[in-house]
Amino acid sequence: MEEHKIGDTFDYKGITLMVVPDPLEGCAGCYFEYKGECSNTCCLPSERSDETGIMYKEIIPMVIKPLPINTLRDIYEELKTAVMSGYYSDRMKALSLLDKFIEDHKNG
Repeated sequence: MEEHKIGDTFDYKGITLMVVPDPLEGCAGCYFEYKGECSNTCCLPSERSDETGIMYKEIIPMVIKPLPINTLRDIYEELKTAVMSGYYSDRMKALSLLDKFIEDHKNG
């Protein structure tokens, strides 16, 4: 495997990996720790041009789904009740922020 700079991300057999410093210069927590493929990963300081030990971490993409409008309305109503009951000192500002929140999310 070629040397990757710290902070680089790259695809390895369909998995996205990130290069991070490994101050302990061990395998604990590295993607390759139990994979049996770590003999050629350029992770030891003696194998790298920057002489820094590294490890590889798997980057798992997050999928953020928009909340259903019913849930957004429930959140809005709870916040509105809190505003009207005096929980927030600047009621008009809080209500305008809530209105903007629901407007921004009603099409999502």
